[in-house]
Amino acid sequence: MNNDAQQATGSKEPSGNLSTARQHDQTSAARDEISPQREKALLDAMLRYQVGIDPDRLGSVLDLAAIGIVNSGWRNGPVEDWHAGDGPLSDGDMLRVNAHTTWRIREIARRWRTDLSLTAQSPIAALDALETDDVNWLAARIFRWLINPSRRLPTAVKLVDLAGDDLGEFTEHVNGTLGSFAATAERRGARYALYQAAAHGGLACPHWWGHTNLAGTRPHLRSHPGRLRPFALGTRRILEDPAFTRTSAGSGPQPSPANPPRPALGS
Repeated sequence: MNNDAQQATGSKEPSGNLSTARQHDQTSAARDEISPQREKALLDAMLRYQVGIDPDRLGSVLDLAAIGIVNSGWRNGPVEDWHAGDGPLSDGDMLRVNAHTTWRIREIARRWRTDLSLTAQSPIAALDALETDDVNWLAARIFRWLINPSRRLPTAVKLVDLAGDDLGEFTEHVNGTLGSFAATAERRGARYALYQAAAHGGLACPHWWGHTNLAGTRPHLRSHPGRLRPFALGTRRILEDPAFTRTSAGSGPQPSPANPPRPALGS
């Protein structure tokens, strides 16, 4: 770059030392990147030793993943504004709604598991054989239940009445969260996506209803104030993706002939 160009742009040629330092940083970053296999192993260790579940058991991972999905898709979106300050959701309301939503998403996930001819005791490795549409169905089913404007909360208020003008913003938040969950499953596999969600639920929501920390005790319901998400919001959106249009009509994943599909859960 000549002097005139430097003056026009306000930039300078990097010195040799700076250029060398940048190359060193890039080399170090590349060397420090963990492989997908290593990352999955770290998630396995987190779930096993920090959260305290058996990450090889499908039922444990799926139940905890429900907490992570609810915390990200429901609790940490516009709902927080409805709860803050003079919002329409009191602390008690938030506790009840969080617990009910977690129970409902867990039931949807368990039905999905059963329709795939899997059980709570099935090895988590069984997820490695799933098709993309199988996970799309789960994401779309959870999405449709969460955003249903006629859904009545345990506080006896309908979602549309609670959300008011924020219903569109809430729908987009859930759209991005569940779309990113499905995109992660498509890119890295269903096991990895559920590991991520379960690790988030296990570490960010230790006092949440249904958490393993509460096993054998009376659940102490407390909503977690964190803003963590198990999946980074990406560009994939359930509402605009034809893949979800195919799976959102209630057909569900394809079970084995020995386990015919049951009717879809009601909203």
